Amino acid sequence: MSDPMQELIQISESYDDSNILKDLFMIWIRPIIRYYKKNHPCFANILPLPKRLNFKKNADLLENYWIQETKNQKPNFKRALRKTIGKDIAKVFIADIISYDSLLLQALLMNQIIKFLEDPNYPINEGYLLIVLFLITTFLLSIVMNLTIFRLSTITTTVKGLISSLLYKKILKIHFSSISNQDCTSKILSIISSDLELLDSSYQIMYLCSFPIFIIGSFIIMGTFFKLSGVLGLLFTIIQVPLVYLLSKPVENYREKVASINDNRVKLIKMLIEGIRVVKVYGWEYPQLAKIFEQRKQQNTQIFRKNIYLSFVSGIGQSGFAIILLITFGSVVWYGGKLEAGEVFAGTTVLFLAFIQLNYILPDGLVQLFITIATFNRIQEALLIPESNKQIDFSDQSVLAYNACFSWTKNVEKINSPCSESQHINSTENSGIPLKINFTLGNELLIVTGKLGCGKTTFIYALLGELELIEGSLELPKKISYSSDTPWLIADSVRENIIMGESLDKQRYSKVLEICCLNNDIEKFKNNDLSIIGDQGVTLSGGQKARIALARALYKDSDIYLLDDPLSALDAKTGKIIIEGIKQNFSDKVVIMTGSQAFIFQHVDKILSLNHGNQIFFGTYSQYLIFYKLEKFESIKQNEENREKDVGDDIDEEKEDTDIEKADSGFSFKVFYEFLKMGVDSHWKILSILSLFLIVSGLNTGTLWWIAYWVDAEDQTDSIYINIFIVFIVSLFVFTVIRNLLFSYAYLKTTESIHNNSLYSLSYVPISFYDLNPPGKILNRFTRDIIVVDEILFSTFPILIDHTLEIVKIAISICIIVYYNIAVIVFICFVQYFIIKSLAKLTKQLRAIDLSSKSSVINIFNSTVNGVITIRAHDLQKKFIKDADKAIETNMKAFFTYNSVLAMFRTYTEFSSVLLNTISIIILVILRGNISGTLAALSLTFNVSMVGEVNMWAKFLIELNNIMSSPQRLLEYLKMSREGVLQRPTSFEILQGNIKFEQVCLRYRQDFPLALNNFSLIIPGGSKYGIMGRTGAGKSSILVALLRIVVPESGKILIDGKDYMDLGLHDLRTQISIIPQQPILFYTSIRKNIDPFTEHSDWVINEILSNIGLESIMYRFSKGLDSVYGEDAFFSAGEKQLISLARALIKDTKILVVDEATANVDKETEKIIQHSIKHKTSGRTVIIIAHRITTIRECDKIIIVKDGDCLECGTHLELSMNSQYYKEILEQTED
Repeated sequence: MSDPMQELIQISESYDDSNILKDLFMIWIRPIIRYYKKNHPCFANILPLPKRLNFKKNADLLENYWIQETKNQKPNFKRALRKTIGKDIAKVFIADIISYDSLLLQALLMNQIIKFLEDPNYPINEGYLLIVLFLITTFLLSIVMNLTIFRLSTITTTVKGLISSLLYKKILKIHFSSISNQDCTSKILSIISSDLELLDSSYQIMYLCSFPIFIIGSFIIMGTFFKLSGVLGLLFTIIQVPLVYLLSKPVENYREKVASINDNRVKLIKMLIEGIRVVKVYGWEYPQLAKIFEQRKQQNTQIFRKNIYLSFVSGIGQSGFAIILLITFGSVVWYGGKLEAGEVFAGTTVLFLAFIQLNYILPDGLVQLFITIATFNRIQEALLIPESNKQIDFSDQSVLAYNACFSWTKNVEKINSPCSESQHINSTENSGIPLKINFTLGNELLIVTGKLGCGKTTFIYALLGELELIEGSLELPKKISYSSDTPWLIADSVRENIIMGESLDKQRYSKVLEICCLNNDIEKFKNNDLSIIGDQGVTLSGGQKARIALARALYKDSDIYLLDDPLSALDAKTGKIIIEGIKQNFSDKVVIMTGSQAFIFQHVDKILSLNHGNQIFFGTYSQYLIFYKLEKFESIKQNEENREKDVGDDIDEEKEDTDIEKADSGFSFKVFYEFLKMGVDSHWKILSILSLFLIVSGLNTGTLWWIAYWVDAEDQTDSIYINIFIVFIVSLFVFTVIRNLLFSYAYLKTTESIHNNSLYSLSYVPISFYDLNPPGKILNRFTRDIIVVDEILFSTFPILIDHTLEIVKIAISICIIVYYNIAVIVFICFVQYFIIKSLAKLTKQLRAIDLSSKSSVINIFNSTVNGVITIRAHDLQKKFIKDADKAIETNMKAFFTYNSVLAMFRTYTEFSSVLLNTISIIILVILRGNISGTLAALSLTFNVSMVGEVNMWAKFLIELNNIMSSPQRLLEYLKMSREGVLQRPTSFEILQGNIKFEQVCLRYRQDFPLALNNFSLIIPGGSKYGIMGRTGAGKSSILVALLRIVVPESGKILIDGKDYMDLGLHDLRTQISIIPQQPILFYTSIRKNIDPFTEHSDWVINEILSNIGLESIMYRFSKGLDSVYGEDAFFSAGEKQLISLARALIKDTKILVVDEATANVDKETEKIIQHSIKHKTSGRTVIIIAHRITTIRECDKIIIVKDGDCLECGTHLELSMNSQYYKEILEQTED
């Protein structure tokens, strides 16, 4: 038996080795079809990219051409792209022009064939020769046009890959101020996930090129047939062009508006997904969803306005054919001529082709042209986002900052583009306050410290070269390692997250694991350091993430190590081990870290203190004490214990996101009917819309039958023929416009319902769903799938309905004319069924692979946006470009494989229609003399149109069958089980705040160990309890259980004596306030970040902000409370924590949970929080999860948690005397 992979390698080269004959008949695809019948398609066996595409070569060319464009005053991305693949596109366009315009030759042959069928004296041999030529040209034109479509779609795939690759490289170079501005990164993500999908319909632009030559040829033929009358009819087509253009032009503007709204929608959904834990504990799903739903509503409003124009364009196109016929044949009769069957129906064929040009090709082509232009303009805007320009001089082994002043703003001239990015974006920490530093540092360990918002992270960014050096100079070693304050991890093994791009040095690797205290954690992982962690480390605790990120920085052999608050997530004991390890093993390096933990200061060589971006002190520890008049350092930010989330010791073995996402079923009219019912509330409305499709199709057929009746009339000058034609014209226009508007309205209601309901359902699923599914995978459904539903499915379904009705009416018509055709139609239906049955399932499987591969691309873009600073600092651009190119190429390969099989399906489907055409014409020849010449001509006209109709029908049928997976993928979210009932019929108000844990057992997933193990505790109402414990002890799991983020598998939790499982989730969570360890702000106003339900006045909010020291900060923003975070307002980590405090204070509930709220703030901010908790929570039950004894020493009781259970309980005094663990913590605090 042959090796399947070896067989795949052999057949994969078939396209590159193919010749024109094999291309035309798609012979090279047959071995691929046979292969997939024996081997189930998957990522491992999709076809490699053909050498013909020259992807890598073109990627380099496009990058070089774009670099040249950026040197021009007005860069033009379209010009760079044209230089790259313009020749390939030109070849396809020329082939299309020749093939499509050759249809006019068929009209001439058709005229002679009709004469042959009418005239018994016509030479038989000549007639047979005409028929053979007619059938041969029909066959050749069919396969050539299919080939041009396939080749253009292949080029489009290449273009999408080239743009994706170029945009990824752009992300790696983007200026930090633009990274901080979520609008910029959201635009790039939106382009990758949504805009590029619109290019799949760019083949429609190809047909525009054939329009001029076709019209000229049509004038010649119609002038020959009907002289001036034929010219008059076609002149109307020319008049229609500017009218259609004017109506199509606004589509571009509406597309830009839709895209802009979509960027905001994507940004909000991304924030919701990434901040879902905070949303759930606050019970804020509704206000976050409401903002997204409002964006969706605005988006659909703009889409509907766009569709109004398109409806009139379609109405003009549909009625235009009848107008052309009326003008042409009416003027023939007007000028005293006689309508002859041969010339009339040959002319009708020409006019029908002109009608196709007008009704489909011209308006659709123009619309697609404008959409493509708008897409390229948005791509150009993204490529012109300011880039990072490091202004650093490199030294050997020291850091020299000489009166250096740094700014967050990149001062550049306005970009010459239709919509350039803002060049002034405030900082995320200091709102534009510059950083001023002046110091020299050798191979020493430096701690950078200061109050809240003083500029510590800004300091690190300045040394990384991410800020603009506006004064002075900066020199530092070239080889840099960096660890961010928010750990950034990728979906890969623990080992790869540490060595990341470096070769494995086992000795150094082991040493780094020891320094970062990771050995014990790794031993507990299923596959040790080869265990796969999820995207952003969702399967790890907070401390594990921090230590792995730190290990990455330390593993790289650099000259300088920049560590941004690396110990904030760790307990004092672990922190001391790490700082001592760094001091001992990196004494010959420059090490700079930020932080305020007390235990750090005695281990460092130098201390640098900042205040509002200004350096106010630089010196040794002893000098620091003298400067601040201190006898002993008081903790600015002391963190005695790990603040990890206790998610268990095991890592779930998540694999790379290559699972193929499946949908339940393909397309059927029943499925689509049910789809429309989601937005339309009654059956008769849907049936009314569908009946309008039937009416429009019937009117189109009626015009042809009316012509046949007119041709056979004895008195062709009777005005009734003209009047009836006018009725047809008016009816076609009116019914088409009404049909399109009603369908658009119903469809948009459906898509809004699917989007909103799917997102609503997603918001209330258990949190474990987010642990198992990367953000990029989820985001893909609300970006790529939504754009497929909004644009591609919306346009595909009406076209399929039109073509289906056209084929049905043609089949009925030719059967009425010649009843022998019934047998032929039945035979062809069996052939079509066999082709569809053979390939439809395979195309759907390949489409699923294509969709899943796109998710991987979106995921790597999203991950890179979050970690771009780390990537640049470690000089990992080449590695990540390679990884991104691999994901992009996989997506291209998946689409190429799918598109190849789809091309074969279209080709052989059209072969069957050519066969029908052949048999029907043979029957007409056999019946020559026994059938009316007019009916024979009408039948031949229908046969000619049948070929094109079947081709389009097959294409849209299989595409619709595949793209229906997009709404089905969204609807899958509706089927997911929710985490619980939101509200119970009977409300329950927590009045006292009594909490009782009874033998509670909790685990995060079925295969995880217990995080709480028979945990029991009674907390009286109005009391304050502190909770302490080492890493993984189960501290945060108490919070998780209390808020029912995870439901306990056994035991009870009683609140005021009531089992909390009897409460709705919102009934419970809205009555518990929380100050989380990682504050998250949402992209909305400051007011709604504090009070999303608008329950309090501005006076109340300002009063709370004033009490916690944030009122003065509000003065920085011109819009005050209406300032939007991420646009008008930016905050440091500490300021965000104070806003979390404001949320808790304004909520005024009976239970308050404080989860490491003081871990990332300075001493003054800590005092504010502690003062607020002490004096603003009188009568409230307060649970403080902390590692700092100063935070909890005044609590009524302190609980020590170990192995998920309550180990000890007592007051500060009792534990100080009786608890060995507590004594150790006290000693560490006093050191």
